[in-house]
Amino acid sequence: NLGQDITFVDVVLALAFLVFVVFYFYKHQSTKSNPPYCKYFIYGLFAKAIAAFVFCFIYAYYYRDGDAIYYFKVSKELGGLLFNEPLSFLKIILSGQITYNDLFELNNQFDWSIYTSDKFTFFFIRLITPLNILSGGNFITCSVLLAMISYTGIWKLYVVFCEQFPQLWKELSIAILFFPSVLFWSSGLLKDTVTISALGWFVFG
Repeated sequence: NLGQDITFVDVVLALAFLVFVVFYFYKHQSTKSNPPYCKYFIYGLFAKAIAAFVFCFIYAYYYRDGDAIYYFKVSKELGGLLFNEPLSFLKIILSGQITYNDLFELNNQFDWSIYTSDKFTFFFIRLITPLNILSGGNFITCSVLLAMISYTGIWKLYVVFCEQFPQLWKELSIAILFFPSVLFWSSGLLKDTVTISALGWFVFG
């Protein structure tokens, strides 16, 4: 049960990271002369982080199961390989190829075939593993990190539409930055969080 593994310290660390990120961008934004819609940058960033917190608590204490939890646990196991077998870790992260010997080194309770047989699933696990390491194996902080990175693409999508329809920047903020269901399902350790950000960058490009 992941809920039993979440401690008060985990929550404090995640909140401290959130405060730092929001403060940094708030200070950065306040030093520029920006279009009016840019004031929503911090609001959207904060909403994204709050959605990540809500997502984590719902998955940890209500669902108590699901892809997000297993993605996290498997990436945490994979991250642990960095300190035991760094060459194997780099090979797996960079190539996506994993052997029986690698599985033996990991020596964990999960059925890795579920996550390695599908290249898209394993790509996502490899993608979040560095974030898992940076977060110290903290489910909430890892989720917030991914949500912050994902937000860059969503913000770029918002900017594109604001430049095309400048008179609708308030309405567009609701549709793109604050729509509840999209905000929730694109703020956790799920493939959706990556794909929606990639879509935003694609449209911006």
